[in-house]
Amino acid sequence: VTDIDGNTYTASEVLQEKKALVLNFWFLNCDPCKMEFPYLQEAYEQFGDEIEVLALNAYDGTDAEVAAFKADNGYTFPMLKCDNRWQKMLNFD
Repeated sequence: VTDIDGNTYTASEVLQEKKALVLNFWFLNCDPCKMEFPYLQEAYEQFGDEIEVLALNAYDGTDAEVAAFKADNGYTFPMLKCDNRWQKMLNFD
C-alpha cells in the first residue's frame, strides 16, 4: 500500500525491520475509530522502533481529507486512503 505521503509499504518489508505491524481500518465518519487514534499515536511514539502502524481508510474520504485529518490532529504514523479492492475484500458496503 502507499500512504498519503507517497511512501510504499509491504508487510514483508515492514516485518524485516519491525517486530509487529498494526493494521488499523478506520472511517472518517466513525467517532469510535477517531477515539482510538490518540492511543495508536502514543504506542507509535513509544514503540515506533519496534512496530509499524498503518491506518487504512478503506471506506470514505479522499486522499486530501485523510491528509487533512492527519495534519489537523498531529498524527505521525502513516495514514492511507485505500482503493476499493480493500473495501471489496473486507466486505465493507
